[in-house]
Amino acid sequence: MYIDLLKNKNFRRFIEAIILLNIGRKLSWLALGWFVYEITGSAVAIGAVISTATLAPLISSIFVGGLLDEYNRKKLMVYENFTRGILLGLIPLLFWLDMLSLMLVLFIIALDGLLSSFTTVGSSSILPSFIKKRTA
Repeated sequence: MYIDLLKNKNFRRFIEAIILLNIGRKLSWLALGWFVYEITGSAVAIGAVISTATLAPLISSIFVGGLLDEYNRKKLMVYENFTRGILLGLIPLLFWLDMLSLMLVLFIIALDGLLSSFTTVGSSSILPSFIKKRTA
């Protein structure tokens, strides 16, 4: 069964995408912590950002499962990732425009965290669709 799963092109692409997504997530956390420290010089600010990024998905994951059951999972996950990309892109843009504050970073990170549950929960619920049912 595992060999069949690895032969499944869609499953391999899915796993590759999840790996890339997680690498990107970890790198963005590292870059964000470094960036926040550079602009504030405060370890407390880094803690606030990381706490916000951690707590927001915990809150939203309670509600996301129902939405994923109700609507098209794939579309929701695509929209969510696109929206999160725009949100995270706002941080350097607002910094370059000299409009960025710590509170705005926290707000953007909170929205990003609230949306991130769609991929986290959604990817777990999509996995069974890659397994072909065997007939006896």
